Amino acid sequence: MSEKNRMFQHLLQKDGIVVCAGVYDAISARIAEQAGFDAVYMTGNGSMASLLGVPDIGLATMTDMVTRAHQISSAVNVPLFSDCDNGYGDLMQVHYAVRAFEDAGVSAIHIEDQAMPKKCGAMKDVRVISAEEMCDKIRIAKAARKDPNFVICARTDSNVVYGIDEVVRRCKMFAEAGADLVYPEMVRNKEDILKITTAVDAPIVYDHFEAGDRNLFSIQELEQLGIKLVFNCLSATFVVCKQLQKFYQYYKENGNTLGYLDEMVSREEYEELLGLSDYLKIGTPYACRK
Repeated sequence: MSEKNRMFQHLLQKDGIVVCAGVYDAISARIAEQAGFDAVYMTGNGSMASLLGVPDIGLATMTDMVTRAHQISSAVNVPLFSDCDNGYGDLMQVHYAVRAFEDAGVSAIHIEDQAMPKKCGAMKDVRVISAEEMCDKIRIAKAARKDPNFVICARTDSNVVYGIDEVVRRCKMFAEAGADLVYPEMVRNKEDILKITTAVDAPIVYDHFEAGDRNLFSIQELEQLGIKLVFNCLSATFVVCKQLQKFYQYYKENGNTLGYLDEMVSREEYEELLGLSDYLKIGTPYACRK
């Protein structure tokens, strides 16, 4: 059994809310770990923007996602919770995806009830499969995992399609089908969050997503509303994009980076962030003889 999977289960079982830092590549994950987060979350949207430079409209393959998840998991010592989109197809594909993500060192995945091709849940014209078909995916995902500590989270994108009553109905069905966590996407007010947390017999996941409505509740507020786990999927990606826009414009206009040095880490800080000193220790003859 995986030690990281055991660590993630421990986080879920202890009192209090679990906060996962949203990351999109290995270096962002290392920074989050060094900031003190107990777990990280891989955004599919941000990861594929970083890897491929494309929007989240179903263009990324399972191989793209699993490869990036493996890179992130290998870079940190804390558990990784990863986006698994809609399982990439039918029940056979879901089974295969669960095994692939688990083998990549991931400790938890969420599978959504979107139809193919899927897209970011905040986009227009999201389409969802039936609740019954999604429950079959949950059962297959549970049966596919090799380590019982590997977490299967069921996500529903039905709020933008059918409204909160359907979200509650689906969340209850997903919990009854065996989902370890239930994740209602694009639920943006306290009243609706409470409808879910009071009706569903499973830990609830919440996404801190900057959707333009400023409904960004604090960790304390979310815990009081009954949320068990929260992550900020795209925040780091949004921050980096903004900072790079500013930096490249400055560099283009000024022709050097002298006035931007205070906004950068130093070379020494960068090398330490990447663990250079640890690698150099491994490379000494003394380390090899120990």
